[in-house]
Amino acid sequence: MVPAAIVILDAIPLTPNGKVDRQALAELRLEGRPDKTHAEPRTDLEKQLAAFWCELLEVERVGLHDNFFELGGQSLKAMQLVARVRRFLAVELSIVHVFEKPTLAQMAEVIEAIAENGPS
Repeated sequence: MVPAAIVILDAIPLTPNGKVDRQALAELRLEGRPDKTHAEPRTDLEKQLAAFWCELLEVERVGLHDNFFELGGQSLKAMQLVARVRRFLAVELSIVHVFEKPTLAQMAEVIEAIAENGPS
């Protein structure tokens, strides 16, 4: 794995309890992404999927071209995403789809295809 960006910090942001402030780190990741323009989700599906990502990854917003794993996703979060898609959208998304199509736009296309044609 190669990091998308390296950010040098004077100190790691901490919560009042002394734990790592993941929200503050997520904001740093959003600000530090190189040359990516933010594109808002357009369809209802994209907006719903973006809401799932925001909640799971604890980020403020998600764009069409954002990558699930670059925003802090990992295998456990991917499994939670698959479960939410299955529960709330009634689509049998697989974990493989999340790894193969990690951007919001790509994942929405896969979900639409599965909804229309069934799982591949």
